[in-house]
Amino acid sequence: MVPSWKPVQRKPGASWFGPERIARLTVRRDAARLAPVHIGEGFKKTVYLGSVHFRADTPAGSRLVKKTVAIKTFKEPLSDGQAMAYNKIIKDLREKGCPIPKGAIYKVTAQTAPGLSGIAAAGEWVAIQQYFGQGAKTKIVDRRQEVERKMQQLKARGRPLGGHSDYSLLFHGKRLERTEAVRLMASLVDSGYVPKPDAVAPLRRAKGKAGAIPFDFDLVVDEYIKPGTKPSGAELAGHLIHSIRQLSPDMRERMRLFEICMGEVSSPEIKRFLVFLKGNLSEKGEEPTHGIDFQS
Repeated sequence: MVPSWKPVQRKPGASWFGPERIARLTVRRDAARLAPVHIGEGFKKTVYLGSVHFRADTPAGSRLVKKTVAIKTFKEPLSDGQAMAYNKIIKDLREKGCPIPKGAIYKVTAQTAPGLSGIAAAGEWVAIQQYFGQGAKTKIVDRRQEVERKMQQLKARGRPLGGHSDYSLLFHGKRLERTEAVRLMASLVDSGYVPKPDAVAPLRRAKGKAGAIPFDFDLVVDEYIKPGTKPSGAELAGHLIHSIRQLSPDMRERMRLFEICMGEVSSPEIKRFLVFLKGNLSEKGEEPTHGIDFQS
């Protein structure tokens, strides 16, 4: 089968900064109460607004650069093995040219711990990521209220879900965002990782351009570090078919997304099983997936 969709030719992405380049990491504090500025909460992480100073190489030489970042602390301390898994996934996808948010999984040192007083101590792992909130040029689209309204409309018409999961409603009517989301999930599969739709968030870039971005790898890491054998090509293909079904209840749109995956996946084994499992695209939409939180 020759895919009708041509894959995007991506160049490997830049890492922005490596952990070894970080000179100072500071959480922003409320001017009145001096409490850390809390900007999000997820199942596994708490998110604060902060700043990072890191050494960057410029034509004029090495200099300190300051960036506004989201600092994510883990509710259950991250092990060294989990941190290595995060970094491996990020490295693999960046080498494929996926638009990974700039940042690092960073182990707090005695030097940087004072700036994180009250949220993290020396020896703990934190995630540092470019900031997508108010005032940032590129923003994560938080459509949770929009999803709730849409689900209420469907219920009012006697169609409790209308074939939608709450994840597909996040991308409802957003063809370009679905396109980028399925490309990213295909890249995860092609790298040997189980795709988790919650890892991909709708994105609104500068000048209003829509898209999607891999944003939260918690569930992908959990799957990757499970003891036992790694997923086979058949299992990875099955997960990708499942992800396509979650993105849209419309069969024509599922077929379009399938063709995109066929163009993006390079593994002959996974491609073979995708073709074999193509008939499963016609299955009914999945039950709602809960707990999507784009701040986590």
